[in-house]
Amino acid sequence: MFMTARKTSKTAGWLLLAALLPLLAAWPPLPAWAAESAEDQQVPQEEIVVVVTATRLPQSPEELPVKTAVLTRKELESLPAPTVAGALQRVAEVDLKEQGTPGGLATAYVKGLSSDRVVILVDGRPVNSPQQAGVDLSTLPLGNVERIEVVEGPSSALYGPNAGAVINLITRRPQEAPAFELHRSVTSDGGNRLFWSAGGAAPAAGGSSTGQRASFLLTEERITSPGWRPNSDLATEAYTGRVDFELGPGQELSLSGRWYKGEQGVPGPTYWPSPRARQQDEQSGEALRYRRQLRQDLTLSADLYHNDLFLRYLDPDANTDSRHRTRTDGVELLLAREGEGGRTTLGASWRGDTVESTNLDPSPSRAENGALFLEQQKTRGQLTWSLGGRWDHHSAYGDQVSPRAGLVWRAGAATTWRVALGKVFRAPTFNDLYGDYSPFYRGNPALQPEITWTAEVGARRRFSDRLTGEFSLYRHQQWNRIQATADWSTMENVGEAAVTGLDLGLQWEVRPGWSVALGTTALEGRDLTTGAALPHLSPLQAKLALEHRSPGGATEAGVSARFQSAHQETDPLGSGLVTVPGYTLVDAYWSRRLPAPILGGQARLRLGVSNLFDWSAEDLLGYPLPGRTVTLALSAAF
Repeated sequence: MFMTARKTSKTAGWLLLAALLPLLAAWPPLPAWAAESAEDQQVPQEEIVVVVTATRLPQSPEELPVKTAVLTRKELESLPAPTVAGALQRVAEVDLKEQGTPGGLATAYVKGLSSDRVVILVDGRPVNSPQQAGVDLSTLPLGNVERIEVVEGPSSALYGPNAGAVINLITRRPQEAPAFELHRSVTSDGGNRLFWSAGGAAPAAGGSSTGQRASFLLTEERITSPGWRPNSDLATEAYTGRVDFELGPGQELSLSGRWYKGEQGVPGPTYWPSPRARQQDEQSGEALRYRRQLRQDLTLSADLYHNDLFLRYLDPDANTDSRHRTRTDGVELLLAREGEGGRTTLGASWRGDTVESTNLDPSPSRAENGALFLEQQKTRGQLTWSLGGRWDHHSAYGDQVSPRAGLVWRAGAATTWRVALGKVFRAPTFNDLYGDYSPFYRGNPALQPEITWTAEVGARRRFSDRLTGEFSLYRHQQWNRIQATADWSTMENVGEAAVTGLDLGLQWEVRPGWSVALGTTALEGRDLTTGAALPHLSPLQAKLALEHRSPGGATEAGVSARFQSAHQETDPLGSGLVTVPGYTLVDAYWSRRLPAPILGGQARLRLGVSNLFDWSAEDLLGYPLPGRTVTLALSAAF
């Protein structure tokens, strides 16, 4: 049974108190910061983290005006979850909405912005479906992902439509992967996962031992599960390939491809089950990237890519057989300059989308979008400011200009303040414009983009060598909202809304090898036209992780908990809103490095338990999340 509202409120109170007390106890008032001693200002040495998504240039997260979270390869390997959906549970500001069953639809809300306002990238290239805007994160396997970067702020100035936040999946380069890697796991509910990768390199011409001319990486990943609800089985297979060429000093060429196929049962919500519904997904993508160092401070890169998405939903009980295919072609040119005291990014892009669907009129439908963008960053002493913008021209809804400005102030070696202001636009999808679900729903070709202005202020403070805290306070103000009419017959631009949020984070190395990470997000969203609360937003969520790593990393273990407060959704069986109860779930893992004498490689045994206490929970009404699930995994690399 679900926990009562009283119990969840009590849990939320304890988690929030745990987050606030260390911050309030240790965070000094503003005047005290200016008087810090030189000893207090010393920052300990630590592993350097560099991100590329926020500005298109390699930078430390502390240099950015918008908060960027990073999930490293080591963190991803410790997770029992085989897909990107499960990995994003570790990011405090991400609210994952899952349908619960293997392969069930999973989408991400970031700081109160829904999935159609979050851009998903693979190696910097967008994979969002133009038909529905979102991405089903359960169809993105983790095996070949090197790291995940989550830009938690306005990014339309660089990435165009729907970029209220950006999630970039950066895949492994051939040089980063072992020559051969094998991963095999089984779960207590009958699930299986197999992943392998193989790579190699050819020496430079002339037999030089100092360089490489070409390197390659191939991967395969298969996931199967019988499911834990009737008609919830899953079978997927995914392949990736990449070849990198060094064409000469300062010149690189990369060719990559990916292919995914999945078939699954779709059990539907518990209040309206679909015992014979099936879904087929097929995705492919090819990309060619050329990069040249024009001079020491100037780099040119060019991207050419193609995405193909196919989805079929078949339910004989509802007399439904819908088919949807999307083809996307894109090209982007980027010129980046990095010099003393400043960085400049100048780019141009073009994208064409064609959608064929049994639920579009006309079908096929096509749209094109061209864009120019520029962002400049300057550093003067303790201040770094950035200013940029992007112009988009779309064949359906015309022109949009998206500016962004940011400021970073290093108030001493241990404290950093940041401020950001930016415009984001949520573009009408093909379903919004041309959807045909007659006689119930027809699209509205006259729709215009929804506009959001986001303002954010935050700070990061290192209290000691082992304790760091941060906060973010932000507001999304939305105009011209795209939403359904009162009778759900079409979409319209109407009304205003606002989402206000506060994030608190804490990273604490309790003692060598022992660490605690805590993140909380409080949200308040309201329709400013009607005064009603916005549905689907959880007013409070918190995530807590306690991890241990032995010297040398031979043994690793951790326990994590996530709390989600009750929230409201639109009642699918009638008018008004219904309440989805809150929940708390606890996961745990343990891993041990094993000797692997073959070819001098390494092997690791992992044991993970999801929903340790087998508590009931739902992210979405009528879609219960899985009960206790045990995962046993063995991996080896040579």
